[in-house]
Amino acid sequence: MLQKFHCEHVLKELNDFGQYQKLLLFGFIMPLAILTAFQSSYIYNEFVPDHWCRVDLLVNFSYGEQHRLIRPRLKYNNDENNNNNNGGGEEISKRMSNCEMYDINYHQVLTGLEIPKQNSSSLSSSSSSLSLSSSSSSSSSALSSSTVFIPIKKCSPINGWVYNKNQFQENAAMHYNFVCDQRQHIQIIGFVRKLSSALFSLIYAILSDRYGRKNGLIFILTAYILSAISPILTTNYYAFLACQALQGSTWPIGILIGTALGIEFVTPEYRADILALVGVAFQFGEWCTYFFVKALPHWVWITIANTGFTVPYFLFYQYCDESPQWLLATKHFNKLKNLFERMNQTNHAHMDSDSINSIISKFTHYYNYDRRDEVSMAISMQNLNTTTTLIHNGNHRQRITLLTNNNNNHNHQTSTKRLNRPPSMNSFLTDNQSESDGLQTTFWKKIKLFIKRSTLFQMIFLWAIILMTNELIIDFLSKRKNLFDENLLVDRFFGSLIKMPIILLTWYLVNQCFGRRWSNCIILSLNFAILMFLLFGQYLLKNIIWLNVGISVLGIMLAECSELITILQTLELTSTRYRIIVVSIVHLLSQSTFLAILYWLYNYNLRIIFNVQTKLIFISCVTLLSIILASFITETRNEYLPMGALESEQLITNFNYWSLSKDRSDIAPSNLFMSLSKWDVNANHQIIGSIKHMEKFTDS
Repeated sequence: MLQKFHCEHVLKELNDFGQYQKLLLFGFIMPLAILTAFQSSYIYNEFVPDHWCRVDLLVNFSYGEQHRLIRPRLKYNNDENNNNNNGGGEEISKRMSNCEMYDINYHQVLTGLEIPKQNSSSLSSSSSSLSLSSSSSSSSSALSSSTVFIPIKKCSPINGWVYNKNQFQENAAMHYNFVCDQRQHIQIIGFVRKLSSALFSLIYAILSDRYGRKNGLIFILTAYILSAISPILTTNYYAFLACQALQGSTWPIGILIGTALGIEFVTPEYRADILALVGVAFQFGEWCTYFFVKALPHWVWITIANTGFTVPYFLFYQYCDESPQWLLATKHFNKLKNLFERMNQTNHAHMDSDSINSIISKFTHYYNYDRRDEVSMAISMQNLNTTTTLIHNGNHRQRITLLTNNNNNHNHQTSTKRLNRPPSMNSFLTDNQSESDGLQTTFWKKIKLFIKRSTLFQMIFLWAIILMTNELIIDFLSKRKNLFDENLLVDRFFGSLIKMPIILLTWYLVNQCFGRRWSNCIILSLNFAILMFLLFGQYLLKNIIWLNVGISVLGIMLAECSELITILQTLELTSTRYRIIVVSIVHLLSQSTFLAILYWLYNYNLRIIFNVQTKLIFISCVTLLSIILASFITETRNEYLPMGALESEQLITNFNYWSLSKDRSDIAPSNLFMSLSKWDVNANHQIIGSIKHMEKFTDS
């Protein structure tokens, strides 16, 4: 690796997971994850309970009596059942209608306590009718040998609907009547939330990387409060939609910034612990949301409580420190010194003030003066390795001479001009804003070089494909599970309770057994096996409801664990100055692709209509592709966080595909003060030795 001592070395000397880190984790980051879980209570706002047409004359009747007198039992073709049915005929389900009612005079019903008989001539003028047996009527004596035909009609939006309030007293779906012809508003809200999350997460990420993790969280908390309290201040649907878009923009960037803050305070062996505890805290928050919603069944009180939980975090703002990695990358050395002194005091480390001052002075000198030359030398080493392929050309001695002069003068600009080769990666790997030829590089030229020459750009697409695959799996299995289990509260309660030990099991695989890369491949392979079982085990799943629900829940949990691992790899492989931005770009690409595929698979207005088997085959193929791509992502279990773009590039390219080793790819010095005293030797021995080796080789 380029950098021979890291911020993690100082954290190690300051008791890397001491009392300071534990207070930060358990007092701020994990409660932030719980707060984020409370924001997911919007799911309860979109939940539509059982409902039927409202008849003012019958509102005081029991639910059972209203069902008998208002709701016809209609026949529906169940697409899922038809696709799962291996037999010859169609499988038709009969259920009570939510959007139709009997077209009768309810004054007669209440007077005669019977449904009046309708003759067949009246059926022709009705758009739809219902056939009832005579046994369903109270006047069975008069209709014992005939069939009663009763016309039905759609519910009137003016009269509204009656909702089953056993779970909720009222939520947004009940308040705005997102039912029947207005049910598409729920899909619109979900789409707007996902689109807002994909687009505006990048804004929060830029603010976080530009002004610090701490300030980025303040913007997130402000958006939490505005999106939570605003819906109850207006009764306009479009204002409610705008608030949902604002709340959607904070997911998942809020929990990602908190996670990044946590992993930048610890050494490599504790980073997976941070992510696992954040994941467990989030699931614990969703589990607590069950009691939260049961205690406050009205959506207005839920939003007020969400706002109340967010306000104390502004009070904690002054007690939370900025990330040491970010302070070092942005050269805030005085703040970094104060942070190290607080950590030294809180963790009861045995580092005196003179040692801290010496470390800060070394950091200051290196990042202000030496790092520019070291980056240039490292890039020259890459250029030197490139020229070895041209060693049999007639001008190879001239090339080596030029690189030797570059090492003596520490001037990569002249060597780049003399070497007649394609443009180097200097313009986006260095921390400076100047290009290798001395000209000011434009923003778009840097982006162009980054796209053409950076392996990180390729990794962004790999991470996006893996996240998109997991989103497809979660969406498909959630729709399948909802066919058998429609109790939202119980589902969230038990689902969150089961996910917590699954996350801990994933942490064990990631940190103790196989590492990030192979653990992700194993989890994706298990989900691929589940999809194959759903595809070929239809006969077994047809009559066993609990097996359908169990398989779907297991697949959803595995997909969420795979997402956690992918996010951890993204955070660990990107440089400090652009860490949150890269994660948000990956999220943007994955969500955009996911929404496009959903539109393609589930839009029945298109000419091609995909049945369940076709969707399952498509998702299985994408999962198989993700398994292959996940195996090419660098293992980062024991690697230091890259400070700059060049370290990130070296981490990505310098790894052994079949390696299961726990050793680092760079040889880190075992003693911090030894590395400080031998800084120049560690920084220059590799390039000088390689050049001498090349000279001996060419002389021979």
